Amino acid sequence: MFKFTVKYHIRTGQMYMLLSFCMMGVLMGTLIRTNMLLLIVPFLLQKTYLNVLEQGVAPLRLLRISECNIGKIYRSSNLSVMLWSTTGIAVGVMFLIIFDATSSKFEIEPMDIAMQVATFTAQSIMCLTIGNTIDNSDLRTSRWWIIRNYMPQVAYTMFAAMATSLASICALISIYAIAALCAVALVVWLLTVRQHVRINHFETFII
Repeated sequence: MFKFTVKYHIRTGQMYMLLSFCMMGVLMGTLIRTNMLLLIVPFLLQKTYLNVLEQGVAPLRLLRISECNIGKIYRSSNLSVMLWSTTGIAVGVMFLIIFDATSSKFEIEPMDIAMQVATFTAQSIMCLTIGNTIDNSDLRTSRWWIIRNYMPQVAYTMFAAMATSLASICALISIYAIAALCAVALVVWLLTVRQHVRINHFETFII
């Protein structure tokens, strides 16, 4: 009975994962099909990009008291987001190829897809860096209620819009500009994620 239950849950989880990948692929494929609409993903998934520590298993108090290295949490969470997005894009591109093959015409050039994916990658890395910085800032525990509850979202939206604009400008220049932006964004992300060693929130609100 136990083995049957375990196998049932495993198969159910695999089925849900496959369904999730398919839905994700349809979403990403639809966004890729509409020029540069893929860039709205970091805004649609604002909580995923911004509330990293709150989405973890351990509560904030435990992370603060235990002096846990939260940089590892940020790194694993950010990498999982990028893996999720990359998988969705890959499935979406496959759906696009199949759809265009059955319709006897290919409306989107491979170079356009590559440009959109590169632009989205650069934007996502920058937005993850922004989200990590805001998530581990004193905005989370400000004494003012309105700042504590609304300013992190406002700050993320503002800086994410700036990152999106920068990525869009580089996309208008060339694929090489986007590649350079991706490289710079990756280096900045690596440097900043290492600086998040402990929670910087005010102790009076955490402990």
